[in-house]
Amino acid sequence: MYTNIINALIYTVIINAVVYLVSIVCSLIGNIFTIGVWDDTVSLIWSVIISIILAIIISFILNSDCIHKFLRDKNLTKQTPYPSEWYGVFSENITFIVLHLNDERRIMGWPDEWPTNPLEGHFALSHAMWLIETDGNEDKNIDLDMDSYILIKATDVRFVEFMKE
Repeated sequence: MYTNIINALIYTVIINAVVYLVSIVCSLIGNIFTIGVWDDTVSLIWSVIISIILAIIISFILNSDCIHKFLRDKNLTKQTPYPSEWYGVFSENITFIVLHLNDERRIMGWPDEWPTNPLEGHFALSHAMWLIETDGNEDKNIDLDMDSYILIKATDVRFVEFMKE
């Protein structure tokens, strides 16, 4: 709870500093030609614009691996931005997966959604098919092309296999 308050205060200071810099730039531009008067309304509009842009930038930075990847390359950390190794592997490996279920069945599909940890949540698979092994020469896979998605409970999954591209 206190972290959110501290973050809000830091963002407020950053936004106000950027608005102040924008006002200086606009004043310098105003020496060349006039666009309008800088008042509280203009300051508020710039605050909103800057806060939206800052939110998008920070969201991108926190949800991508760019900063952590840079720090890992410099041997400053081994961490990732993801909530768990589980989630990180899914985020970094965009490919079809095979879920090996506790009851020995296997299902292959495209993971549109996956749980943040292996103990709760569901997998949402599209383009799924049950993989059935037979003693003969051919496998009798069951394509689920009539389904948009199939949900599999994470607790029903023994392990996950990521297919090569």
